[in-house]
Amino acid sequence: QRGKVMQQRYKCVQRIRYEKTTASRKKKRLRKLMREREDLTLLVRTKDEKRGKVVASSRKAIQAFVTFETEAGFVEAISRYNLSWFRTHCCCYPERLKFKGMRLRTEQAPEPST
Repeated sequence: QRGKVMQQRYKCVQRIRYEKTTASRKKKRLRKLMREREDLTLLVRTKDEKRGKVVASSRKAIQAFVTFETEAGFVEAISRYNLSWFRTHCCCYPERLKFKGMRLRTEQAPEPST
């Protein structure tokens, strides 16, 4: 939804730029395009506010993919965050390893398929 509105707004801005650069002095058309741009801008802002409320209320991350420059970085990340033994034997997960107060589960990605 937001992407379509942004696309409409972009096209509107391009038409405004065209009207301003051409020799035609159609002020009525330019005013109409400016109003359309303002309306689309407001619509984008309301969609952003709605999305912001949803994101703020929902704390569940779906998934993240991380790539490492070195294998040593990968091994260190897996060893620090893969605390399956810690979860089963202890009730506390280290706060420094949490992201936004939530535990992270790490695992190696599967091999790419052909």
